[in-house]
Amino acid sequence: MLTHEDQGHEDKTMRNKTMMEKAMKTKGVNTNWIIIVFLLCSFGLSVESFAAESPLVKQMYDGGWPSAKELKTVHEQFLLQRAVQSYMMTLPTLNVIGLRDGSEAEFGAGYNVLPIWKDRMDSRALVPTPNADVIYSMSYLDLKETGPLVVYAPPKVIGMFTDFYQRTLTDVGAAGPDRARGGLYLLLPPDHEGPVPGGYFAFKSKTYNVFLFFRTVLAQGKDGPDTKVAVQTAERTRIYPLGSNEGKRPKMQFPNGSGKRVNMMYPTDFSYWEKLKKYIDYEPVGAFPMEVRGMLASLGIVKGQPFKPSPAAKTAMTAAVELAPKMMPYYEDTAPRPTFPLNQS
Repeated sequence: MLTHEDQGHEDKTMRNKTMMEKAMKTKGVNTNWIIIVFLLCSFGLSVESFAAESPLVKQMYDGGWPSAKELKTVHEQFLLQRAVQSYMMTLPTLNVIGLRDGSEAEFGAGYNVLPIWKDRMDSRALVPTPNADVIYSMSYLDLKETGPLVVYAPPKVIGMFTDFYQRTLTDVGAAGPDRARGGLYLLLPPDHEGPVPGGYFAFKSKTYNVFLFFRTVLAQGKDGPDTKVAVQTAERTRIYPLGSNEGKRPKMQFPNGSGKRVNMMYPTDFSYWEKLKKYIDYEPVGAFPMEVRGMLASLGIVKGQPFKPSPAAKTAMTAAVELAPKMMPYYEDTAPRPTFPLNQS
């Protein structure tokens, strides 16, 4: 049985066929053109029929045009999703920026400044995921300002150097090339093209900013853990520019971070994006992978260009700073975890 729609298509086809037959009987009419027109009309009907049944056309506003309200809603959702993902992708960088800014505000800046939590770290230091069973030494090196830097890592350090995207340049200590014996590490900026001298464990960073993260292990004392040896080991660290005169180098400073109320966290408001933009302008293009740069560009964050987000983008970015941290527990692992009864015998 034909539906009304099928009957309508059949009626149109019959009318076209009848018109073609009449035209072909008319003198002076080029029959080739008539056939072409007839085929085009028939093809048009087929496309029209297919389009009406296409799931994609049905999904896209039922084959019509979206209203201004629909367009606005979809665009706002697009910007929010981009902002949330951009936040998650760039959080490793803002994490280290927060550590650096808080540290330098409290203890001072410079490659020769190495804060050490000599009495261990406690809740007065606002730091992501710290522990209280090691001695922390953390410094923030700017290779754009200093050029290549040499770092003497003492024996038995457990640590690493990372760039500001938290990509590890190298482990230091037992897991590193010095094998817990200590040694000289040479950190090269991303634009370094000259020869690399021998005698160093040399590593080239993708960012000018480099994070020095050392831990030294507590010893067993008479009345509990003893920090003395661990602190002495950390204070043997030396940092200086490659080729600098030893007599003219600034002396190392080892301020004690323990007991200080210092905020080393990343921003929790719109200034998150402003700090990020400042960092992007300072670093080379390759500081972030291409896919991260593309996400940020859709929000108006592009190296070397003014940061002037649209009102809609600014609203989405402000909301993302609030929303994204709440999504983070589901970001890395959404698989169900096994559970066990508490009364196992």
